[in-house]
Amino acid sequence: GVVYATLSCPSPSSVADLLGRVRREAAKLGSGAVIESAPADVRRAVDVWGPPDAPLDLMRQLKRRLDPTSTLNRGRFIRGLDG
Repeated sequence: GVVYATLSCPSPSSVADLLGRVRREAAKLGSGAVIESAPADVRRAVDVWGPPDAPLDLMRQLKRRLDPTSTLNRGRFIRGLDG
């Protein structure tokens, strides 16, 4: 299933702490958690997509092949994918 939640936290670091706890619990159930919408300071403080399900190296190779100049959605998906 899918769960949508609206959270209010006093700071980006508290969002990061809460999101870490939610992701650990979701992982126990074989699932994950992403942030669909958040202020810019929160998006800079946390990885909105979470850890990749597929091997990051494979995803990098595919991105390099399909987007060799890294112009498409740079920095918008999984952290480290463009690196």
